[in-house]
Amino acid sequence: MGIKNIKERLEGSYRLIRIRRIKLGFYIIELVLALILGSAVAVLMGAAAEPFYFPVDVFLFIILIMLLVITVETIYFNGLELKYTRNKSRKYLLARNAIRKSLIIIGAAAVCVTVLFLPYSQDSIAELHSLEFNIDEVEAGDTVNNVSFDCQDELGLTRAAHIHIEVNSDENSLMLMVADAESGKNIWNADSAEVYNFSGLAEHAGLQEPIFVVVENRAATPITFSVTVTSDVSPFIRLYIPALGLAFLIVQFASISILYPIREMYSSSSIYSKNYVAPTDKGEYSVTEIKLSKKDQEEEALLDSALDVELPPPAPATPQPTAKVCEVEPEMARARGKVDDGLIEEPDIKCSNCGEMNSAQSAMCFSCGTALKAVERATVDPASYLKKGEGFANSGRFDDAISCYDEALKYDSSNETALLRKGEALHKQGKWGSAVQYVNTALKINPNNVNTLVLKAKILEERDRLDKSVEIYTQILALDPDNEFAKSKMAKVGEKFVVATEEAELESAEEVLEQFMEIPGVGLARATALYEAGFLNITMLKAATEDQLAQVKGISKGVAKKIRKGLDEL
Repeated sequence: MGIKNIKERLEGSYRLIRIRRIKLGFYIIELVLALILGSAVAVLMGAAAEPFYFPVDVFLFIILIMLLVITVETIYFNGLELKYTRNKSRKYLLARNAIRKSLIIIGAAAVCVTVLFLPYSQDSIAELHSLEFNIDEVEAGDTVNNVSFDCQDELGLTRAAHIHIEVNSDENSLMLMVADAESGKNIWNADSAEVYNFSGLAEHAGLQEPIFVVVENRAATPITFSVTVTSDVSPFIRLYIPALGLAFLIVQFASISILYPIREMYSSSSIYSKNYVAPTDKGEYSVTEIKLSKKDQEEEALLDSALDVELPPPAPATPQPTAKVCEVEPEMARARGKVDDGLIEEPDIKCSNCGEMNSAQSAMCFSCGTALKAVERATVDPASYLKKGEGFANSGRFDDAISCYDEALKYDSSNETALLRKGEALHKQGKWGSAVQYVNTALKINPNNVNTLVLKAKILEERDRLDKSVEIYTQILALDPDNEFAKSKMAKVGEKFVVATEEAELESAEEVLEQFMEIPGVGLARATALYEAGFLNITMLKAATEDQLAQVKGISKGVAKKIRKGLDEL
């Protein structure tokens, strides 16, 4: 096949390489942009080195948003790669690897969502910033302003939300100040009491500033007090990041729903799959890849063994012989067959002694015990079984039809018509391997039976044994040049065979050129030139010297050196 067709096919592979490079470039740019944007937002949220504060919650939220965007883009890029990947094994591999990555992301996202939604997890995070202070003694008239705590923890995971203060005397004043104990902003004053509770700290959680507790003793005696600060988890950790986790789950499940049918479609034709069906060495080409069950695999094995049988070549066309019906010698008693009940009505036998009627299979009279003479029993005509079997087959009762044909074959194992009809019934049941075995037996008896040859050709065509099917249609036309069915089938199957043959050759050449294009400095044009120069696989190319590469059309010495270096690094 000309290299032109391969080049046309490989335009897709060249696009595939460019798609992968573009995808990688997009991912790098977007990740860098996410880092820059996340850091910028963190700075706006008050990130500082001294004292250290970096809002991890906001930074992580920005990064996850960008990763979600990349995940959606990945579905699009996977679709493009599958579109331009011609090799079926690689299609399967691409779909399989993408599904595995999606499953990993689903697992990670599910763990993240589950853990962050658990009350225990949120309580554990909140406890990281829960504080307690105990002031043993405040002298009369003194003011304590050195008790303070931060609005947020150093990583922004928790926010101060509630403060509880207990004083052993109600003769005091209380004030909460932000940023400075004396000149800072006053955020809460309370009347004199022994217990104070304030839940408005969350309003100031966006500031990375300390909050001071200022207590003045207005009693005549010393007082003591305790401070308890409880925190809430950052809303980014509590709500927004789990919501992103759910978005990741939805996107990845959508990706799997798209890729799973593709993976299954190419599982039987990929060398990376456990369901891979290796091609035979009989020169057979398949247009469609069929995933076989265990039962179907057994039928394929029978079909392969049937194709190995050598049949006599058709003789010059002669009139078709009629089906042979042999006369069966009377038998004393025959075991009741599977289809005897209700399939063939055999006449009862009259006892010569007592006159009672007995079954045709009886060896003696059931009334008086007199031995029945064999001559009194009627013989069975195989043609009757054939007629009855055809009736069952026409009504779709193929098991009963096969039983009838088996009965006919008991009387005449070389009955060509019974063999053909049983092959047809087995074919209708999807037992194509068994069907061809009976067809072969019929062809040994009469190699010139066009009907038998047509059945075999149809089965082989259905099972994509196209080259064998073409051979048989050729035999049919040699026997019957005016056979319109064989003519139409010959044209269609011949065209499918040519397409399948070219497809196999294209895939082989395509895989080689795709490997060439992975080498630095080798694009589609140079890969094609190397292939045309006689380098038919990567092994031959690795064995080439720089001088040999430089002799290829379109490859200079500098390019040859670069290619040689790339080959050495493979």
